[in-house]
Amino acid sequence: MPVHSQRGSPAPSPAVWVKSAEDILAADVVAEFPFYSSPVARTISAIRLVPSSSEAVTANDSNYGGYNVNAWAADGLTSENIGYIVTKTVGGGGTGDLVAFARYDFALFATALPAGGSLTLEQTKTGTGVKLPSLSISVEFAA
Repeated sequence: MPVHSQRGSPAPSPAVWVKSAEDILAADVVAEFPFYSSPVARTISAIRLVPSSSEAVTANDSNYGGYNVNAWAADGLTSENIGYIVTKTVGGGGTGDLVAFARYDFALFATALPAGGSLTLEQTKTGTGVKLPSLSISVEFAA
């Protein structure tokens, strides 16, 4: 009879944000809002974006969109940008073109989510922007 063992605790389930529809206008943004709250301190190991199959995005260095994920303290008084991704071809966090169902990793700037803290997400646009597709963003935590 085989023996199975597990060392350490499994990583907590990821925090997931789903955008269910493509932007109507290239300039559409999503104001910062909370999508996850943690009762205990967590360490963020990765943030990933996966676009849908129905719309593609062509990279542009003047008109582009992006996402910020921020960590807020439990009291809501302080925050820190923990991850950033944009649809341009040059510069930090640039993905280039978005291809349906491909995985894109955010640039991580910080990895700490304090006990009682929240994660927020905002969609930004630069220049005249670009229509961003429906997609999911997942924040993964270390074990």
